[in-house]
Amino acid sequence: MSKSTPTEKELREKLNQVGKDILKISTDKKLSYDDALIRAERSLLMLYSEGLKTGFFHIKSHLNQVIEILDEVHSGKQQPIYLTTGLLDLDEMLCGLDAGSLYVIGGSPGMGKTALALTILRHAAVVEKVPTGFFSMDLAGTHIALRLLCMEAKVDSYLVRTGKLTKLKWKAFTSSMKTLTKSEIFIDDMKSLSPLKMKHNAIRLKAEHDIKLLIIDNNQVIQKQDTQHLPCRLLKQTAEELEIPVIVTFPLTRKPEERKNKRPLLSDFHRAVEIEESADTIMLLYRPWIDTLDEDDKGLAEVIIAKNRNGPTGIVNLRFIEKYAEFK
Repeated sequence: MSKSTPTEKELREKLNQVGKDILKISTDKKLSYDDALIRAERSLLMLYSEGLKTGFFHIKSHLNQVIEILDEVHSGKQQPIYLTTGLLDLDEMLCGLDAGSLYVIGGSPGMGKTALALTILRHAAVVEKVPTGFFSMDLAGTHIALRLLCMEAKVDSYLVRTGKLTKLKWKAFTSSMKTLTKSEIFIDDMKSLSPLKMKHNAIRLKAEHDIKLLIIDNNQVIQKQDTQHLPCRLLKQTAEELEIPVIVTFPLTRKPEERKNKRPLLSDFHRAVEIEESADTIMLLYRPWIDTLDEDDKGLAEVIIAKNRNGPTGIVNLRFIEKYAEFK
């Protein structure tokens, strides 16, 4: 038996109850102000989500929608139904970024996890023009903004920081500022966010701005007894509930440094089992030059697709432009 959509009368009755619940929460002296606010807002967001649910549908209706969309895609009348990273070979392997899927980027320090995340962020927000959320658990929002500006303007970040930009480059820099200002990029650089608070903020961002992609730059090393680590299961759940792709970066252990072949492996993650079980796609980033210091390796980069539920595994070769920290 299918579950029907709540009527407006039913939703208003529930809204009335939520109002009473919020009043009780606000007077509960055991809760801090922040906890009370989170609970109150969560109650409203759950009610908002309930109004969007339509219950069960026979598979026929879903199949008809799939055939209709795919027919338009194959006939050229509509763009593919997934987001892209802007890196053609990577998109070919991943089949784009699917809504509801969790993508993990792993790498040792200095390999460029943040740079790859920002490369994808810029493409989504500037080229595909979709609202995008970015959680930075390491860099300040101003630092993220500066890196995106250098990437967009194709200018050397060192020259920007030292005030040595030529007039021509400065013109390109200011022009890029206008481009990024028009884009819908939303940055949260609060370092002390708990996993549940992060999910809560993501739900609110989806409700307010209808983001189509969420990226989490998580460069914090997970300790064995750390109860505040970022659980992959929660991230996967967030992707499914918001119906958007979620990309998260994770640092690796020091194991690759101890091997002769320093290319990373799935087992090099902290909490590797949890990540492997929850993620739809796992990408391991490797830049040979970091280990060899051989000039022939400079600029070379590999994305090792170690797990891929939507396609093949393998290695995608990229170029890393160090001047403005972008992958091509």
